[in-house]
Amino acid sequence: MKARVIYADLEEIGELVGNGVALTILAAKRGSKVYIPHPSRLDENNWLVILVGKAVATTIAERFAGHHVEIPMMGGGSRGKSWQALHKALQNGHDTATAARLAGVSQRTARRHKNGHVCKDDEDEDQPQLALDRYR
Repeated sequence: MKARVIYADLEEIGELVGNGVALTILAAKRGSKVYIPHPSRLDENNWLVILVGKAVATTIAERFAGHHVEIPMMGGGSRGKSWQALHKALQNGHDTATAARLAGVSQRTARRHKNGHVCKDDEDEDQPQLALDRYR
């Protein structure tokens, strides 16, 4: 069974375990989709346990267990420069997750770029325009 994707509100995580923890998760995983296992499946090698400790990870897992959670970017610089870095990473053959990480954008943005769902804003003249089959 495929876990459903939810968009975690960092404010909710902050209310649950503290804003400092929410910011720690944001700093480490921004723009990524992460899986939160059931609390009984958390072990010392799980990314969340390593990042915030077993007790806090268990609290988060009790709320989000079995879900993929997308952590937002929450800022991060010029969109044009990010899109250029994304364009270059995809052209160099990186998968969307790696390209997103390298460019500092979300995996959703990387998928949309790869699939040609990009529009050009008047403000972002330096933003590359991507064709549907450019990376295939």
